[in-house]
Amino acid sequence: MVREAAPRPPKPPFDWESLIGVRLFSWMAGIMLAIAAILFLRYSIQHGWLGAPVRMAIGVLTGAGLLVGCELKVARRYAVTANALDAAGIAILFSTFFAAHSLWNLLPAAASFLLMALVAAVAVGLAIRRDSPFIAVLGLLGGFATPALLSTGEDRPIALFGYLLLLNAGLAWVALQRRWTVLIRLALGLTTLYQWVWVVRFLDPGRIPLAMGIFLVFPALFLLLPIVARKREADEGFWDVVSYSTGLPLLLAVYLAAAPSFGAHYGLLFGYLLLLGAGLAVFSAVRGPASLHTSGAAATVVAWAVWLIASYRSDAWPAILAFLSASVLLYLAVPWISRKMGSIHLSSDTGTFAAPVLLAAFPALLLREPATAAPGLIFGVLFLLLLACAVFALIYRSGWIHFGAAFFAIAAEAAWSSRYLTPETLLPGLALYTVFGLFYLGVPLAARRLGRTLEPQGASSVVLLFGLALLGFLSLGPVAPSAVWGLALLLVLLNAGLFLESREDGQPAFNRFGIFLSWLLIAFWWLTVPLDARIVPALLLVALFSVVTLAGGSW
Repeated sequence: MVREAAPRPPKPPFDWESLIGVRLFSWMAGIMLAIAAILFLRYSIQHGWLGAPVRMAIGVLTGAGLLVGCELKVARRYAVTANALDAAGIAILFSTFFAAHSLWNLLPAAASFLLMALVAAVAVGLAIRRDSPFIAVLGLLGGFATPALLSTGEDRPIALFGYLLLLNAGLAWVALQRRWTVLIRLALGLTTLYQWVWVVRFLDPGRIPLAMGIFLVFPALFLLLPIVARKREADEGFWDVVSYSTGLPLLLAVYLAAAPSFGAHYGLLFGYLLLLGAGLAVFSAVRGPASLHTSGAAATVVAWAVWLIASYRSDAWPAILAFLSASVLLYLAVPWISRKMGSIHLSSDTGTFAAPVLLAAFPALLLREPATAAPGLIFGVLFLLLLACAVFALIYRSGWIHFGAAFFAIAAEAAWSSRYLTPETLLPGLALYTVFGLFYLGVPLAARRLGRTLEPQGASSVVLLFGLALLGFLSLGPVAPSAVWGLALLLVLLNAGLFLESREDGQPAFNRFGIFLSWLLIAFWWLTVPLDARIVPALLLVALFSVVTLAGGSW
């Protein structure tokens, strides 16, 4: 016989009377008391009431009196009200010690910092002891309201952000201990507001290093605090906030890149980005999540794009190539470093795709910088980075890295050809096409030799087709009369590669399209060049390519 389950007791109704009649009015009283104390300090400053030492004494006695009074046994009978007054006392003490240093010059920075650290420690202890998130929240709101309410309009970033750092440290500690994620979310949001108000009002080119430090120190605090607190398994909500906080210094980099007055300091900007990218990569490898590294990579790409469009100036040439190379090599090296560390957090690293995408800076530089008319330096650097991407692709079987890099390399060749290919620069141009064409042929051959397949299938044929399309610069325009033998050599070279790749991939359509495109290029050359003095080279070009086509088809 099956016994029937006992019915569940009815869910008790929500106690609206307790919420509105006790908690809500107690909370409002605590908030109003804290605001009244801060406004009294402000009003007394504006109207010259009392002396600064008297103001400080009143603030300290009021705040400390509230804390002591709420610890009395009789006060603890009304725990909700006592907690609200505790929070008000904490906010009053924060505002008093902040004003004593920043506004009244009564305390040196070190003493003010130590006193506020003591207040933060008391707030942390009370919130945990009383299991009261309201103490922490009201202390947070009062603490963050203090600089705005007591502001005189002067710029004192060290005092302001040192104070905010202390507040964030205390609140983050409580959030970790009690899993009150709302505290760290509020703290991050209000800190972000202060940071960007300061940037808009006071940031100038001379304060860029200070701004970078201000935006770096808060994410560093959030990243390191779980380690210091020995909370290896922190709440997921806390790590979400950590991820958001790392986006703020990255956003600052994009902001600096967009303003020419700031972007002129490209060494600071891209050194800062390299530091951020490396730090996020290491932390992601050690602790995770991988999204930290990915966000660093994405922001680096965006910052480079914005800077090249809005802030590039010729005085950055050629030093900018060093920063660009360092960024590409950093994101190629991260998976190798991660595996050496035995990390499981970056096993599938999308951040590496930043490396080939950053090569898009090369065609942009070629279109903007007159010094790139001499192709040796810029294409030498590009070739070395292209080689690094190919080695990475062969080691980690990541064809997308090689093919993405090859695409931007071809775009760079096209950019240079469109601006600088003339009869005088024909020989460097032919050398450029030949070296890079051999490279596009050689990487798939090396992959097969090593028994490694580069996916996606057919991508190597697409790269060779793009290489063929580049020869349009030889078939048309002023260089066409002198380019016949170079055109013939490159047509043979690239079509031989297409024959081979189409056969290996089992996709003859690429080969057929390559032959069609090649005949089209020859036809353009015939239509462009006066043939009266070049009929023999023209006929030899047609005959040679006919033989190549027949031989390749037979093979």
